Amino acid sequence: MAKAKKKVVSRQPKEVGEKEREINFLSKDFPHHPKNELWYIGISLLLLVGLLASISLKNYLFAVVVVAAGSAIFRLAHLQPGSRKVKITPRGIGWGEAFWGYHQLKNFWVAEANDEITVYLEQPNLKPVLHFAVPDHQVESVLVALSLELPFHAHKDEPIPDRFARLLRI
Repeated sequence: MAKAKKKVVSRQPKEVGEKEREINFLSKDFPHHPKNELWYIGISLLLLVGLLASISLKNYLFAVVVVAAGSAIFRLAHLQPGSRKVKITPRGIGWGEAFWGYHQLKNFWVAEANDEITVYLEQPNLKPVLHFAVPDHQVESVLVALSLELPFHAHKDEPIPDRFARLLRI
């Protein structure tokens, strides 16, 4: 019986290609909208009208919901966003300490509001949509890196909760 000859394989260091680059930048945890006195007066009036309407209709459960929503809105109005490091690699996307492989994401899309470009990443099932703001000078490289790994959905826009929060400046 003849023995198989061993084939010597020499491994050359792989050159870093276009696809293997990492993109790093800082992004805010959430968008922050400045509020003035008029905003607080308007929200207070809306809450007062909702409270009075619910009490006059003897819908006391809705009155409790209006008070809870008002306290939540005023608490959230004072939050200041922190910043996290976003890292886009050939294996996946890191956001702060969390990391998602591309196999954990379904697709992505881009929305622009108030001269800020935001990338949205959809996860499978009913998991929340991930999003982060991209600096102007890195938009093209981020889009190219993501489109190599995920399908791009041009028909999608800013999600309704984000649009609602932006319009109310919450």
